[in-house]
Amino acid sequence: MFMFPKSNILSFIPIIIIPFFLPIPAVIYIGLWFAGQLISGASSLMLSSSATGIAFWAHIGGFLGGILTYRILTAQDEGNRDQ
Repeated sequence: MFMFPKSNILSFIPIIIIPFFLPIPAVIYIGLWFAGQLISGASSLMLSSSATGIAFWAHIGGFLGGILTYRILTAQDEGNRDQ
């Protein structure tokens, strides 16, 4: 999403028996994916079982951790270019 913001993700959408392929901008696709994980994780908090929803929060944490790591590494790389 940050490294290749103008790229597209080719999505498969089955319409009855006809396969339909739709290119979706990566920013929109990943944004919708993140929103889906966030909604699913939040709704799992309302369930009584304590083990449900762990995977949703793991995906959210990995996504945010990846963004943070990318930002730190690119900031260090930009600092090395100035020298």
